[in-house]
Amino acid sequence: MAIPSDVSKIEKHYIFMKHIIESREGILCRMDHSWNYLEARPSPFIDIYYGRKEHLSKNAPSLQKVLSAEENSRLQKLRREDDKIIYILSHSLLRLLMGCRLRSDPGSITFLKDKNGRPFIPGEKLYFNISHTRNAFAVAIAKTYVPGIDIERINRDIDHEQVAENYFSNKEIEYISRDRQERKAFYRLWTRKESLLKSIGSGIVTDLTKVEVSGDSNSLPSELFPDEKFSPLYEKYYIYSLDIDDHYLSITIPEKRDLEIKQFTGSFINELIDTGAKEPVKQ
Repeated sequence: MAIPSDVSKIEKHYIFMKHIIESREGILCRMDHSWNYLEARPSPFIDIYYGRKEHLSKNAPSLQKVLSAEENSRLQKLRREDDKIIYILSHSLLRLLMGCRLRSDPGSITFLKDKNGRPFIPGEKLYFNISHTRNAFAVAIAKTYVPGIDIERINRDIDHEQVAENYFSNKEIEYISRDRQERKAFYRLWTRKESLLKSIGSGIVTDLTKVEVSGDSNSLPSELFPDEKFSPLYEKYYIYSLDIDDHYLSITIPEKRDLEIKQFTGSFINELIDTGAKEPVKQ
């Protein structure tokens, strides 16, 4: 079925930092008052992780052993060393985290995609999404729905005004122009669009100007999705965004709640590798 003729409403909420914790490897953003890396979460839960290449590249050789044969094949096709490191970090840490949740061997987990392109694990009600740039990556894991996540480096060399003219609506262009930090506003909206479409699993959208994500109540017209095989699973999606370091990160989920972002550190990764992530990491 197509999206109902009215529209799917998407309400936006900005992530805000309640706490900043300094660590040797970087900064951890914490969104609630009780925190532990792998502490059991009440159902439904959503865990969001963020990592940077310069803090974790030394872990790449040991982490590569966790990748599947197919992932290692894709890895060999990448030309840039930076791209290879980010690929190893993001995909191997996703496997380690899922192995923790499923209490299974991370390297033996099978990842597939549904008819709308959203990733899943056969026979498991545990959903995830992943995004990476050349210098950073982000992972989201949820219990009852597919989260959408997108991270982009704030690139000073890109002509964001030209890109906006091709992919943003007039309302969104006006939103950017009103912001004193136009470039950040541009990446805020870009990551919002990407995370939303990844969450609903819409596939390729030919006219992104009609996917508006700059208002308090945003719209996703059904005319964008003529293929009857696509239908959103929920009536409302909430988009959360964060300006973190020199990147912009957005997460889309079908519920309104507080979120927390956990940053990967070398010590946490070593704990995952050494113990198989069978026990919570105490902080």
